[in-house]
Amino acid sequence: MRILASFIVWQAAIQAASEGVCSSGLEPTQVCKTMVSECTDALHQVVRTADTYFVELSTRDERVRARLEACLRHRWITARVRIFGSSASGLRIGHSSDVDLCVTLPPHEMRTAQHKKKSIYAIAAIMENSMQNGSAAWAYGKMEKIAHARVPLVKCLDLHDGVNCDIVPGAEVAVHNSALLAAFCAQQPLCRELILLVKLWASRRRLNSARDGGLSSYGFALTCIHFCLAGTSPPLLADLLSPDKAAEDVSGGGSCHGFDVRYRRRNVPPPPSHLPSPSTKLPLELSSLATGYFEYLLTHWQEDVLSLRPHASGTYRFRKAEWRHAGKKSTAANRLSIEDPFETAGSHTPHDVGRTLTAEAFAGLKEEWMRAVELLRASMSAATAEAARDAIAELICPKPPVMPVSAPKWAKQATGRRVDDDGNAYTALEFLEYYGYGPEVAKRWKQAAPEPRDEAEVLVVKPEATHARDEARDEAELHLRALTAKLEAVHLDHGGTFGDVPAPASAPARSAMGDAQHDGRRRSRGRRGGPRRAPQLAAVAIAEEHSRYG
Repeated sequence: MRILASFIVWQAAIQAASEGVCSSGLEPTQVCKTMVSECTDALHQVVRTADTYFVELSTRDERVRARLEACLRHRWITARVRIFGSSASGLRIGHSSDVDLCVTLPPHEMRTAQHKKKSIYAIAAIMENSMQNGSAAWAYGKMEKIAHARVPLVKCLDLHDGVNCDIVPGAEVAVHNSALLAAFCAQQPLCRELILLVKLWASRRRLNSARDGGLSSYGFALTCIHFCLAGTSPPLLADLLSPDKAAEDVSGGGSCHGFDVRYRRRNVPPPPSHLPSPSTKLPLELSSLATGYFEYLLTHWQEDVLSLRPHASGTYRFRKAEWRHAGKKSTAANRLSIEDPFETAGSHTPHDVGRTLTAEAFAGLKEEWMRAVELLRASMSAATAEAARDAIAELICPKPPVMPVSAPKWAKQATGRRVDDDGNAYTALEFLEYYGYGPEVAKRWKQAAPEPRDEAEVLVVKPEATHARDEARDEAELHLRALTAKLEAVHLDHGGTFGDVPAPASAPARSAMGDAQHDGRRRSRGRRGGPRRAPQLAAVAIAEEHSRYG
């Protein structure tokens, strides 16, 4: 109901603007065009900022790839390493993005899924042995072997260039996927800008962690391309995956691991090696395209699977009931479902890219879709340019970190910050994000020293309950001193000194007095009776002494 109500409010606002209602008092058409332009300029600035490293990091990635290939060829002379993912498709959104590396090994090493898992340990062992042998050509750290995931991989840090790497043996289909995304983006720069914007938005809003039940960055890119194929009129992109592949412009190499990875070039030039020029002169503005993208997802996720291929219905969607996952019942009914471009519903192992979404994460994703539409609408209908840019800044503002569900128990229970060997202080969540989820991370966290605290900066404030308890204690101590003085006076009046009373006659009194003093010392620990019991024991001691000398 909240989503529907918000959508109705936004539609009413846009209708009011079209009828001439404008808060600024200016001509509505002029104001709307100006604000849309301001919104678009702000979005382009966001995209340019995210895309700054496109050229700079290409050379670095090639160095990382060549080093790993040379290292692995010490065992497999025919080993080949290729870059895939955002580094290959040109859809990287920042300097800290990982480099995804596909390792192609001899066929006998990759016959079955079990062989792939074994290759994970073999690759890691070769990298570790190369460093132990004293070779300065290779240096890797933070190595983590993930052999039991759907896609087994080795995560590590290339110490020469300081970049995190995901090494995946047998990921040739992913290499073709990256080339396909680059071909789609090369058709229309506006599509690429939409993908970069959405990926940056998803990253800032912490929506792109498949490990924690979210949607992968690859999944967000597929939804953007699907929208440019099926959600705009006319389509912003041409079909590259038509079943008819008889033309000469087919690329992809045919079959790969049993999947048809061919796609049409459509006479599209190769992806540019330089930053694309801003597409502000295109008829369709980026602001309108982004708003339409989020609205499209809100209305088309319920019953259909989103695809990049035209299906029997003539659209780029098909019913979720047609999904099959190795004979298992699909879980796509209550979440977003996306068909992989090559591992399709009709292939031997269909791949639903949205299957990583949990119910909780998808509920949060829908809320973020609605929030994005609201802010984009607010930006385009803002009264001033500053308000328009503020709305875009709020759209991509970072979401506060939250401990993920998949975090280990020790991380959820950890408090404070700890300093690693490099002198950097981390919370448990930051430690996981930097060092990963490997079993050795818990040991590393325990060995890290707690962050020292500056005593001058620590302000101790006692609560009211503590003040009241301290006042009661002070009052009881004063009362106890007075009774002690009276007890000593009784002794002096009868010719004795305090504490010099002959036993056994004075034993009860001395015992009572000792209990009084002992209880006075321990009264702040919550013993039954509290600080009031000490004066009572002293009074008993006085009475006993009076009776003794009476």
